[in-house]
Amino acid sequence: MARCVSISASYYVGRALAGQHVALHLSAPKRAWLVVQEQQVLKTLPLKGLLGQAVRFEAFVQLMIGQARAERRLRTAQERRARLGGSDSP
Repeated sequence: MARCVSISASYYVGRALAGQHVALHLSAPKRAWLVVQEQQVLKTLPLKGLLGQAVRFEAFVQLMIGQARAERRLRTAQERRARLGGSDSP
C-alpha cells in the first residue's frame, strides 16, 4: 500500500488536521479529493484545473504546452533558489 502521494496542486485541509495522518481518496464522480480519517470523510476538496467541458484537441495541446511552460519556470526558479541558498553556506 502506498504511504504517500504526489500531486501537482496544493490543497489546504485545515489547521485542525495538522500533524495527523489522513488519506486522500479520489472521487471521479464528485470530481474531488475526499479527506478521510478512520473511515470517516472529513472534507471534500474539489479537484483543481478541471475544465468541466469537452475540449478540442488543438485547445488541449495548447493547455498542455502552457502547463509544461509553467512547470519549467517553477523548476528553474526552484533550482536557482537551491543554488543561491547553497552558495551562502561556509
